[in-house]
Amino acid sequence: LRDLTEDQRNSLKAARKIVKKVAHDVGGFKLYPVMIVDRIPELSKEANETLGGYFDRKGNFVGLTLPLLKEPLKKLVGTLIHEQLHGEKLDDHTRAFENRLSELAGELAVRAYR
Repeated sequence: LRDLTEDQRNSLKAARKIVKKVAHDVGGFKLYPVMIVDRIPELSKEANETLGGYFDRKGNFVGLTLPLLKEPLKKLVGTLIHEQLHGEKLDDHTRAFENRLSELAGELAVRAYR
């Protein structure tokens, strides 16, 4: 983290604070450590340029790429929540994962507009 710019550190800190609150108050999901990575393993250069994170099941951590830290906070938070939910052993493009994301989005919307 010491190689991050002040803006990147602040973005990551803000995102982690929000995601921690969502996990605790709304989502009921476990939080895994976050690591900043140069690239997402086993993906092409093109995929690495468009994807911002992944969940490492062997190491039980979320890996985020540096370019993601320059994105708007809502994208960083969304990616971090998405990757944290993979810790529930839910895979992308599955009904179970889509249901979990939809349930969480619905709960956040209801709480925001209640």
